[in-house]
Amino acid sequence: MNVLKATFQFALRTRWKLALVVFLLGAALATMARSMEINPFLIDLQEFMAANMPADSASPDQLQSFGKMMGLLALSTFLRTLFFFGATLFGLLVVGRLVAGERTSGAVMLWAQHPGSLPVFYAKRYAALQVANLAVQLAFGITVATAALGPGGSAGVALSAFVQPVTLGLLAAAVSFGLSSLGVRRNAFAGVAYIVLSHLMGPLFLELEAPLSSGSWEPVAAVVPYVLFPGQAVGDFAAGFRSGWDWEATGLVLYHFALWSALAWFGLRRVARRPLDLP
Repeated sequence: MNVLKATFQFALRTRWKLALVVFLLGAALATMARSMEINPFLIDLQEFMAANMPADSASPDQLQSFGKMMGLLALSTFLRTLFFFGATLFGLLVVGRLVAGERTSGAVMLWAQHPGSLPVFYAKRYAALQVANLAVQLAFGITVATAALGPGGSAGVALSAFVQPVTLGLLAAAVSFGLSSLGVRRNAFAGVAYIVLSHLMGPLFLELEAPLSSGSWEPVAAVVPYVLFPGQAVGDFAAGFRSGWDWEATGLVLYHFALWSALAWFGLRRVARRPLDLP
């Protein structure tokens, strides 16, 4: 069987359970959005609470209705967080231990049975994995786009919602492949740690942006967006499909694709000089 076709089928066969869970999360979110009077995909929980908090003179029925709505919005926020994390996690895991694991086991020598260099051989297999990843991410995007088409939604909002998980999943796979090519055996775990750390540190650097933007810390503030995983930039890039286009976010997303692709190619060139790394 063609190695690219085999790689594609292996990715879908081994990750279908995770894909099913993420798809069901998106379907649950879409069901909630289509059945509620307001679209939970478009409402910020804290802003809704601040704007709609019942007065002291509210009746028991009003308090009960508000509590029910807040519970549904909290649940939808939780589902949305799990959905986007799941889409990102699928991108990380679909690559598997493609380079580092095969180098350790000796399976890396399969490349010698095919024409072309080792970097090209793995780049083709990575492309096949990205095609499988894209197919699954498109299914994820359809579910969350359906959620965004609930009450208050629009075609632009749905397109933005569709693009975000697809971009996150493809970028996560690029990160995972880059780490594996650099010799990180637990590349998916390292990718999760990198993304979570970036998510936690991003708001911190935003708060410190003004103090850091002057003096000797200015170079640090300038470099941070190009080092951390661009989760916020992906959201801004996707939002451009429904509002004004954010060229800065677009450039940052493309930069990270290029960065991890370059790191992967550098790692593959190193592996080509010494394919086996047996314990």
